[in-house]
Amino acid sequence: MANSNAKNIKAMVGRAEENLRATEDEAIEEIDSLTERLTELEARLSTAEAEVKKIERSWLSGEDVPASDLALAQAEVEKLSTQIKGATATRSALTHRITSARDCAVADALAPIVESILPGVPVVSTYADTDYWSPLDSSARPAVVIVQTNASMHNARSGALSADLITVRYLRSTIHVPLDFAQIDKACFTQGINVQNRYGTLGSGAEFVTDVVKLDVRAIWGGLPALAEADVSAAQNIGQAVASSAIAYDRDLGAVVVSRGAGLERTGEIVTLRSPKLTVVVGKPELAETVEDGTRTIAFRQTLGVNTSHDLGTIEACFNQGINKLPGVVAGLGVVEGLSVVRGMRESQGTPYTPFIITGRFTSRVSDSVAA
Repeated sequence: MANSNAKNIKAMVGRAEENLRATEDEAIEEIDSLTERLTELEARLSTAEAEVKKIERSWLSGEDVPASDLALAQAEVEKLSTQIKGATATRSALTHRITSARDCAVADALAPIVESILPGVPVVSTYADTDYWSPLDSSARPAVVIVQTNASMHNARSGALSADLITVRYLRSTIHVPLDFAQIDKACFTQGINVQNRYGTLGSGAEFVTDVVKLDVRAIWGGLPALAEADVSAAQNIGQAVASSAIAYDRDLGAVVVSRGAGLERTGEIVTLRSPKLTVVVGKPELAETVEDGTRTIAFRQTLGVNTSHDLGTIEACFNQGINKLPGVVAGLGVVEGLSVVRGMRESQGTPYTPFIITGRFTSRVSDSVAA
């Protein structure tokens, strides 16, 4: 049944894309026609504006040109200006539709996330709008169609792709469990994907329904992110995020209410986090970058200095929980690989700080593009 559903949904998407390509050809012809018309309108506007100036100059020289002639000339200028605005707006809309079409890179990257929360359900991404699909298209259910009608944008600094108004349609029968919007948010967060859930609606009907959620995807990665260079500030945030897990543990034990940002000190590139029985000094990250065959690997190392009355094994466990909470992709660095933390030895008995060393790697593709 699943294979049959997959074939049917792919066939339906294929027909929708074929119809869109046909309208694209029509749009290209209309753009060409509008371009010719704009050239004609702009030439006529230039002539009309010259006529207005000619009449005004004739009045200055004392000629008795009827005022109605100026009124007609000015009206012609206003009419042509309005027509040019309308034709330009129409051409821009058609051009946007064509340049956005056949681009579903963000939808493609989102597909595995949807598959993870609906195992066994076929997921197809497309650039063709499927608003017109009937709930009675039962041969393809259950299935998910992810629609992207706006062009993808690439940010070279973070390596992320983004696109507004991605539509996820879950075509199902009423015997299937509805789409869980919260699961999408959770799965995206786990993978480091930044999405804004615009709204979602669950289908209603006697037998066949469609659940719909519309998302603005602010940052997503299709495979390895493409980065112009590593973002050192993002590296600094790794240690701070890991340290925050232990700080939260200490504050919870003491039932201390601390406002956001309290207990954090920054001196140059060194960040210190404090809570009642714990101080963590987040050191400057060390990055070693290598590039081979267009793939960048960043070896990462950062030291956390810990002064606490808690058991150090407990603090180490908190740090590892913090690492587990990090997304699978870190903006500005790449895909996380083998990130871990180990306890080191104090440099001397006189120091109150025990070092914990975070090590790991980040991988990305090399990009020469400028950040969007």
